[in-house]
Amino acid sequence: MSNPLDSFLDVLLFPNAKTDARHARDSANSTRAAVRRIAEEQGEALDRIAATQRAAHAASEAESFRELAQVAELQKQLCATALYCRALLQLLVDKNIVTVDEFEQRMVDIDMLDGKRDGR
Repeated sequence: MSNPLDSFLDVLLFPNAKTDARHARDSANSTRAAVRRIAEEQGEALDRIAATQRAAHAASEAESFRELAQVAELQKQLCATALYCRALLQLLVDKNIVTVDEFEQRMVDIDMLDGKRDGR
């Protein structure tokens, strides 16, 4: 039990003690609430960052799959074009319209039109 004299002296010597203690307690509670709020906001920000990274990774994978599909399609078209050219050359040779040597020389002549023999 507290002594009445001690209580009187506390009020007399420390008139703002209860108010100061209440302010300190309120301030501590406000600080704890602010820290909790900041931690929650940081957690939410980290969640958003993680979600963004997952979305970017998924988009990157999707882009890679699209690029692979495009490469496969181009390879298919190139093979079909090469087959077409071989068949056309074979027909021309079989009908004695052109010889393989004449055809190859014409390819070189056309290739050199840009001044470089580079096969393009």
